Amino acid sequence: MVRLSTEGQCFTLFQAVRAIWPQAEALYSMSEGHVYISLDGGIHDIRGRQFRLPTDLRPLGHRAPHRWARWDHRRLSQ
Repeated sequence: MVRLSTEGQCFTLFQAVRAIWPQAEALYSMSEGHVYISLDGGIHDIRGRQFRLPTDLRPLGHRAPHRWARWDHRRLSQ
């Protein structure tokens, strides 16, 4: 799960979190090419709460690219 969410599926993780916590917001770092999740005053990703954040972190909004991760066919399996 960590590998998927740090190598191409970070926006998918945000969508799953947002389904549970609708107040979650996506933040994007262009330098890292990574989506972080703003939730209840903290910034998180699959590794947990993050304290060392990139300086270019910006709100992604709801206009996120709908094609993100379509090329990546890896999925979680049991």
